[in-house]
Amino acid sequence: MSPLSQQWTEKLADWRRSGLSMAAWCRQNDEGYYRFLYWRKRLQPEQPEVINVNYFSGSATIKIPVS
Repeated sequence: MSPLSQQWTEKLADWRRSGLSMAAWCRQNDEGYYRFLYWRKRLQPEQPEVINVNYFSGSATIKIPVS
């Protein structure tokens, strides 16, 4: 992992611990919001979006990756 990736991994961990919204954390830490989004997407493992689908006889949860 590059030093910059490691630095952003630590920043993202700090944000999660803070309980702040992304925008509030960026303002408080003088970080660019769009730069934050870039690194969050780059370093966060992909998780498929969950969509609830209702059928006539019941419901099912289908996990569809969002592209």
